[in-house]
Amino acid sequence: AGREAYVPTNDDSDLTMVEGMTEEEHLEYQRRVFDEKADFFNSVEAVEKVVPILRHLGERIVRQMVQSRVDGGGATEEEYKILDVACGTGALFPYYLQAADELGIRLSIVGLDLSPKMISMAETNAEKLLFGPPGDGTTHSFQFVLGDFVQTILGVGYETDYKDKDSMRAGCLIDSGDGVEDELTKDHRGVYDAVVFNACFGNFYDQVATTTAACQSLKPNGIFTISHPLGANFVRQLNAEDPNMVPHHLPTDFDFRRLTRTQPLHAYDIIEEVDLHDCDENVQSYPLYYASASRVPHRPTRDVMRFRGVVDRGYGRGGKKLGFPTANLQSSPSIRTALKDVPMGVYFGWAVIEDSSHERGSSGADIRKVGRNVWHKAVVNVGFSPTFDGEENREKIIEAHLILDDVENDIKGDFYDETMRLALSGFLRYEQKFPSFPELVQAINIDVSNARDALGMQPFLALRSDAFLAEPCKRIDNRMVDDGDVWVGTSGGDEYSSYEFQYLEDAIADTLIG
Repeated sequence: AGREAYVPTNDDSDLTMVEGMTEEEHLEYQRRVFDEKADFFNSVEAVEKVVPILRHLGERIVRQMVQSRVDGGGATEEEYKILDVACGTGALFPYYLQAADELGIRLSIVGLDLSPKMISMAETNAEKLLFGPPGDGTTHSFQFVLGDFVQTILGVGYETDYKDKDSMRAGCLIDSGDGVEDELTKDHRGVYDAVVFNACFGNFYDQVATTTAACQSLKPNGIFTISHPLGANFVRQLNAEDPNMVPHHLPTDFDFRRLTRTQPLHAYDIIEEVDLHDCDENVQSYPLYYASASRVPHRPTRDVMRFRGVVDRGYGRGGKKLGFPTANLQSSPSIRTALKDVPMGVYFGWAVIEDSSHERGSSGADIRKVGRNVWHKAVVNVGFSPTFDGEENREKIIEAHLILDDVENDIKGDFYDETMRLALSGFLRYEQKFPSFPELVQAINIDVSNARDALGMQPFLALRSDAFLAEPCKRIDNRMVDDGDVWVGTSGGDEYSSYEFQYLEDAIADTLIG
């Protein structure tokens, strides 16, 4: 019943490579063992005790896949595409089709497996489903791919191994490397509504690479699922028997969120028990494992990037041309150094415009400038603004668009020459040149909507409490609490312009959810 044949490491946090084996050795071992065990996995004995769970998993996957499309603002489609990774002999196939028929949708199922014998049996089983009694799944289709999932999606030679945080920071500020799109991989990238790992995730050589490949396979709002009909403890037992076959445990809730945190995925709670009717229609509590996440348009950056500097007058195309309050950070040696290795693209995070002037009104009370010393959501372009032909930035700059949600108490007018703090923790897309100005504005509106949604989720919401941002927002009787020290970033700069990068996990550890 369990595709993990016989182990994870004793360390739940170990999500990457297998000790003592090269990737090719690991794959060859998996291929050989599953070829040998294919007849058992294709037998009634292998599945008879877990049929209610398999039925539940198939239905849950299909229904969540359809609902995720609706939740993302899309309409229910007539056809959905599922990639069943390490599909084995097709244990979930009949239950996908059963759920799809109940919902009135068509499925295009791609089964991928490393074992030639498993694939051959899966093809035979799929043919029986498609050419069974009338109405029994005849509108659906199957395709099969023989190979390793990570290599199929990301290309041969993909690596996520970094010796330390600094090399990881330099190599992948935005992601862990998305592999290569070529003639061999392009047919599987961005085309699936669901990517399913049933009874196999513990077998993978590198769970980080596997998750990255799943992301690259999914359409927007598609779902990534990890399941096992016998639960996480069963996989632990397999790990204890043969760690070369099952080198990893199934992720705990903490590990799953850590695994998906720097991917464009929104993770949901893990399910580890469910009440179902057994074959005799009695209600029984079953252990299982079901983790899932949906593909979202944003991803956390590897670092939280903090910048403090003066708002420049820029290029005169901010709020007046684009319709958004815009703040360009004034260029300085420290900012230029900070941006040297930051990929050009659209980021998001939190901004604070400082005000410590304590001006007094006629009544003698302090006057607080509207919209200062408060948090603002921000969408930030780092780059050269290539859409403005002949007006491109002379150098890479930080151009922040502040998202104003509180019309009455938000910034009015310009805020040139004021000091801004900016903490970026998420990425939306790479910088691109749009064919026309209206298309640029449309893209920015989409960026604003995506950033607003993301900043209402974790970990981005918690990062608003970052001390760097919170310090100027502390007020007593409308006066900013000033300890006399001016923030200067640890990575470079001075009291007028500075920056620092902090590893995301460390920054999160300093927040309430850490």
